[in-house]
Amino acid sequence: MIRQSSPADAPWLRVAAVRRCVVAYGWRAYAVPVLALVTVAALFGPSTAGTGSHPAAAAGILRSAGPTTAPSTVALTPSSDRARVADAAAAKSAAARTAAAARDAHACARNTDPQLVLVSVAQQRTWMCAGRRLLRATAVTTGKTDGHDTPIGIWQIQAKQTDRTLVGPGYSQFVRYWLPFNGDFGFHDASWQTLPFGSSGYRTQGSHGCVHLPTATMGWLYRWARVGATVTVTA
Repeated sequence: MIRQSSPADAPWLRVAAVRRCVVAYGWRAYAVPVLALVTVAALFGPSTAGTGSHPAAAAGILRSAGPTTAPSTVALTPSSDRARVADAAAAKSAAARTAAAARDAHACARNTDPQLVLVSVAQQRTWMCAGRRLLRATAVTTGKTDGHDTPIGIWQIQAKQTDRTLVGPGYSQFVRYWLPFNGDFGFHDASWQTLPFGSSGYRTQGSHGCVHLPTATMGWLYRWARVGATVTVTA
């Protein structure tokens, strides 16, 4: 006769099942459940190995994206820095103009000639004086220092000519205004010149000894200066 188990027998049945499992599998009957619990905890529990409390890491959805490369950086100058650079450049330019104006103001201070054209090779600048009064000043380009130097000394304007072609060793140039003051040396415009007037580059890119002026200023000088006006060139 088979006896039906009652609810009161359930605990004894579970104990008997565990006993049979232990007898059948030995220590593995304990190790397998423990390992299963550890695995679940490692997969779904909070990580302490570098991911911190990141929610994606806790959910197990972070994936490796391969080697991490540091993002490249581009050095950008903030607008405030650019403004300071621009202000510094403007201040420097203003200071240079102020210094030039101060030199210009004193250029004619000792002149006693009714008309004087004063040239400074070192400063690459020319002043036009009526007595002690400065009428006009301009940057110029003088002769190269490879044997074509503009001569230093005191002369007088010898002639006034327009639309001339100046010819010499290795050059032939058309000029609108020509005021010679020492033979082949004189003042004239130079429409072909690419070197900025006033540049120290005159030493290698300057004239063949003449004094180059911007065309507009050269036109003014041509109209103002008389034959016989004093020309003084200083080093």
